Amino acid sequence: MTLVFVLASMKHDLFIKKIEVDDWPQLRQRILDADIFILGSPVWLGHHSSVCQRVLERLDAFLDETDDQGRLVSYGCVAGVVAVGE
Repeated sequence: MTLVFVLASMKHDLFIKKIEVDDWPQLRQRILDADIFILGSPVWLGHHSSVCQRVLERLDAFLDETDDQGRLVSYGCVAGVVAVGE
């Protein structure tokens, strides 16, 4: 059984310009290959992080993709979202 856990958080530093690399193609494949996918996010001012939102928006693309049997590409994968904060 394969478990993929993504913690959608990012440290922000006002003095260092961060160059982001898009790791989505590799992460997407790991999610599709996993039996269980858990997305975790801290709560910022009552909302999940912007990184978590970006992952959720990209996961929406799975709704437009089907396998050779006409099922969603994520068919059979168990997923959960965890948001932790005060």
